[in-house]
Amino acid sequence: MGIPINAISNIILYFARFLPIGKGYMMASCSLPLATFGAATKFNNFGDRLSTTILQEVLGVEATEIDVSDGCRSPSFLCIGSILHLALPGDVVWGAGLRLASVTNSMKDIEFHAVRGPLTARLVEQLGGPTVSRFGDPGLLISRVSKYRSLAESHGKSRSESSNVADSEVTVIPHYVHWSLLSKKLSTGLRLRSKANPILRRLGRLMATEYKAGRRFNYFSVFEPEEDFVRAVVKSNVVVSSSLHALITSVAFGIPICWWWPKYFHEKGDMGQRFKYYDFFASVGIDAPQPVRQIETPESNILRISPPIELADDLLKSFPKSILVD
Repeated sequence: MGIPINAISNIILYFARFLPIGKGYMMASCSLPLATFGAATKFNNFGDRLSTTILQEVLGVEATEIDVSDGCRSPSFLCIGSILHLALPGDVVWGAGLRLASVTNSMKDIEFHAVRGPLTARLVEQLGGPTVSRFGDPGLLISRVSKYRSLAESHGKSRSESSNVADSEVTVIPHYVHWSLLSKKLSTGLRLRSKANPILRRLGRLMATEYKAGRRFNYFSVFEPEEDFVRAVVKSNVVVSSSLHALITSVAFGIPICWWWPKYFHEKGDMGQRFKYYDFFASVGIDAPQPVRQIETPESNILRISPPIELADDLLKSFPKSILVD
């Protein structure tokens, strides 16, 4: 008896999700520059580096970066990041989101293929843009980067399977704003980007008083090399973070998360940042969770979100192939 045609089709579709969009295994080129935050200054925040990685490693697309904050730039491709408030007429958007609910910029004459989440989609329509029905942060596709998928598989075998969070390995990743402000509270004039940073060690000692003795807590910076960053996430049992793309990366690999907003900054307000978290959580079916104020991981504060495979598949289908050139 032969294999049913529909079974063969399902097998092909399953493996096709791991193939680049570029023809065969040849890289395609993007006809528009890729707008990223800090491209001109080489700002090295993990989330702001992801667009290029996803385009090259998952989609097989090469693009030239341009700084999204340049108001005189030409029409560009907006992919990952809370950069939609900087969009200009003629831009093409796939997965970017808004940073604030109070944005007033017009969204007219911008081509939308997907946005980060339903909260951004609602505002886009209110600001004169089209109805956008496809959601997803392209950072979710990081689990489809071959070398990172292999990392996750190797660490998944060695990672503790303990259901008791107190016995688990927890990685703490501050948002770069929180990291910078915390470091200023503790010291000045020291480099922030090293894992061996004395500020980081001192911050660890300061916050370690919030933990039960015996837990394993690792602190990690969003300024570390990308592969090191992904390795730190996939080997963890829980990721506690105020960095959106640390949380997104964890969800992509099925690592439990705890959304942290440092108690030191509650008096400063939310710094305009919480909207993007709610937007992402809504895209994966989580209704407005509240962040913890201290780095603590009781069971009630841990979110176990299954990797949103269907959402990622749909996001890939919505990629604007019209911007590719041979």
